[in-house]
Amino acid sequence: MASTTARAAARALTIDHALARLLSGGPVFGHVHSVFSRVINLIDTDDRLISLCTRTLDDAPWSVRVDLPTWSELGLAVGDACLMTAAEVTARGRCIIDLDAPQEWHARLPRALADDATMNARTRALHALVVSSGTAGGALSGPSPIDPFADAVAERLDVARAAIVRAETAGDRTALVATVERMLGLGPGLTPAGDDVLAGLALVAARPGSRIALLPGAIADVLARHPERTTDLSRTMLREALAGRARQSLIDLLERLCSPPTADSRPDALRAAAERVLGIGHTSGTDLVSGILTGLRLERELRGFM
Repeated sequence: MASTTARAAARALTIDHALARLLSGGPVFGHVHSVFSRVINLIDTDDRLISLCTRTLDDAPWSVRVDLPTWSELGLAVGDACLMTAAEVTARGRCIIDLDAPQEWHARLPRALADDATMNARTRALHALVVSSGTAGGALSGPSPIDPFADAVAERLDVARAAIVRAETAGDRTALVATVERMLGLGPGLTPAGDDVLAGLALVAARPGSRIALLPGAIADVLARHPERTTDLSRTMLREALAGRARQSLIDLLERLCSPPTADSRPDALRAAAERVLGIGHTSGTDLVSGILTGLRLERELRGFM
């Protein structure tokens, strides 16, 4: 009789502290939502999206980073039942991830804010990087030949970003809600461009001490009333951004942008942080940075700097 060797469970490297707390309260049941080479998304019985990520990706809300280069050999398929406990993740009748004491990850946004001259210089540098290194097709318009759909999305998002700045500074919640409604779900993909821009804005607004007061409530309201307008992944991203939680590369970029200058502050550190974010997805990184830049512009205007 031919013998078979059971594949050893992969070791978890890090786990989001909120997910670790959830699992400490008892088992979580669900099934495979989607499968990619570096991410497997699970969805539990409470419609919570949980991501199993390979070691090459950064930490993120509701995720576990696993010591694997790819998921290709695991053989999981959409719809497979899964069970998560504080000790392990099981699927197809066996343990696939060992959750024995991974390091807990916490999303911590920068609290301090640099002086206006420093912020102005950094945002200008970041904008230049987006123009030179960003990916067109979402918030960034592309060169000729023009894709009519992508060009229309970029134009609508350009108008929407300006409308959000005007409405927030004027205290016009009705206009904010109307603009967010036009942005939610705008564009193709797992996280449409409009949602990525909103997530970048929400993350800036969630920073401790932010003066952006009305926009977070407008986003939460539209998301609650129109969940069908976007994807499961986008809804999770937006809800977490509103709570000040996002993948670590975005937090690192905000840290480089917002922190007061020190003796070891280096321009190349901002570039490196920006390039990591710009590399997310197809256009998602560019769209997220576009939202962050709009949020920081809005923050400066609310503080009286033009």
